[in-house]
Amino acid sequence: MSFCPVAGIDVSKRFSDMCVLSPDNKIFAQEKIYHDETSINRANALLQKAEQLFSSKPVIVMESTSHYHLILFQFFSDRGYDVIVVNPLQSNSMKDFSIRKRKTDRVDAFKLAMMYRTKTLRPSQIPQTAMRALRQLCRERVEFLNDITRYKNRLTVLLDQSFPG
Repeated sequence: MSFCPVAGIDVSKRFSDMCVLSPDNKIFAQEKIYHDETSINRANALLQKAEQLFSSKPVIVMESTSHYHLILFQFFSDRGYDVIVVNPLQSNSMKDFSIRKRKTDRVDAFKLAMMYRTKTLRPSQIPQTAMRALRQLCRERVEFLNDITRYKNRLTVLLDQSFPG
């Protein structure tokens, strides 16, 4: 049975850890990805190298971590990778099955890749770029309306104190 390479990415605020597994589940490469253009391009080059070596495009698995995963999700999706985003609650419960409790980002990246291999993942639905942008605009509008209401209330209080009755 032939498998494709798989990359597990443990996402955090300033950087992410990536572990690329070969089709026979050996660690092909591990990389720390800082969230800047140079580092992300270096990670992409590593994935391209895996694609050439194993004649199959790697699948990428990452946790949805606030908004931090969206940079990597968009970058790799735009380059044609199959990117699977999973809920951290699901992946954390799966990662807790190990006997020794080692908590490092590198180990978590490896475990995310292995979870793809064992078919224990339920992917989250990530909307397309336009839909994400519309949602963000709606959130901003709600925040602006709340700010306007707050300022009107403050102004009313000041006017009531300045001109009683």
